[in-house]
Amino acid sequence: MMKKIVYGLLLTIALGVGLTAEAQQTGSHWRRDRARYEQRLDHQRQRLALLHERLQERRHERLLAQKQEQSTAKRERPRGDKQERMASMRERIRAEKRAYLIQHLELTEKEADGVMSILNELDEKRFQLWREGEALGGRVRKSDKTLTDEELNTFLEQSLSARIKEAELEKAYYLRCRTVLSAQKAVRLPHVCRAFARRFFEQHKH
Repeated sequence: MMKKIVYGLLLTIALGVGLTAEAQQTGSHWRRDRARYEQRLDHQRQRLALLHERLQERRHERLLAQKQEQSTAKRERPRGDKQERMASMRERIRAEKRAYLIQHLELTEKEADGVMSILNELDEKRFQLWREGEALGGRVRKSDKTLTDEELNTFLEQSLSARIKEAELEKAYYLRCRTVLSAQKAVRLPHVCRAFARRFFEQHKH
């Protein structure tokens, strides 16, 4: 009888130890899986943050180019002091951009002259592209209630096509910059240009 009692106690202890070990192992797996999940979640958050930053940079660069275009268009009209102010703004943007590129890409004067010549030509091509849908685009931005479905569909097609054409322009002109820049500087150039546009609008948004 005593042996049965002792055996029962030992069996109970053994089962308890086994269950505890299994519970610990299950807890360990859960903690490891949770750590992996949180790591993947952090990685996704970082990617989203980087994507948002890049989109903002592209937006600022586009707004900067549009500002230059507006100054060019207004400079061509005989409006006295206002015309001169807009022309002055255009030159100011180009001068600040040149200085920014020299500083952040460590360009020589010769490299700066060469790359700015290419980038200014790129901006002119962009202006021509944006002017193609300017009238319809202005009505869409103002939420014109008289727009028909056909006009809206036309605007959508034009906008998507313009994005593709703009990307092709950027590719062609940024690749041309390799003729005046080292490979390392050419790779960094698009990012530095976008960073300049963001910085310029942050400083002049008021």
